[in-house]
Amino acid sequence: MELRLYDRADAPGILRLWNTAGAAAGYAPLNADTLDALLLAHPAFCGESTFVLEEGGAVRGFAAGCTGDTLAQGAVRGYVSCVLLDPVCDTPENTAALLGAVEDSFRAGGKSAAAVTFFNPLRLPWIIPGPSGPRHNNMPGIAKDIPLYGRMLSLGYREAATEMAMYLDLAAFTYPAAMETRAAKMAAQGYGMRWRFSPGYGDWPLEQQPELIRVTKCESIGITLSESKMLVPRKSVTAIIGLYK
Repeated sequence: MELRLYDRADAPGILRLWNTAGAAAGYAPLNADTLDALLLAHPAFCGESTFVLEEGGAVRGFAAGCTGDTLAQGAVRGYVSCVLLDPVCDTPENTAALLGAVEDSFRAGGKSAAAVTFFNPLRLPWIIPGPSGPRHNNMPGIAKDIPLYGRMLSLGYREAATEMAMYLDLAAFTYPAAMETRAAKMAAQGYGMRWRFSPGYGDWPLEQQPELIRVTKCESIGITLSESKMLVPRKSVTAIIGLYK
């Protein structure tokens, strides 16, 4: 088994691995174009932090890391995007080898921590467990019911947050009439609306979260900050939405 850097020629083997081992780990099945768009050809993809395990010309393992000084805590932190192993070689030793290679690449780039969180700009889709199996657009961490979770704990990773996914069928949802009226009024004045933007995104540092909490009086509805500047209760969101002409 050879551990080496990812090469573009590995893409078909990674697609096969994604739709087998990845699907078993909870990721949504992808085709070649979508895997490229979301991961292998994404602007935030880091080839120098991405590795494969190869055996007899076949890709048996894959681990991708992501770094960037504009990411949340990006000056010191690298993000582990995914770790996949073919069932025939899905062992703790191979997991450690792949993760170790990614971590070494982070150290070589001056990073002092590795993390698996939703701050990673590579949004990898997954299937929410349940009878209907709805798809979510961002796998935020490692599922607790797969071997990788326990292996990462044994390698020194610690649990920083626990997330719970819930699904609500919005087929019967109707947009509030008052919001429709407001949107039409803004459009008539030539305004458009950008996507929401939160502290920790891009070059807006997470350190500014306390000020946003203060000016929006979040504590009045029970939202506070932990020492690490994470919102409490979990899954709370602070954001701004810009208007433009």
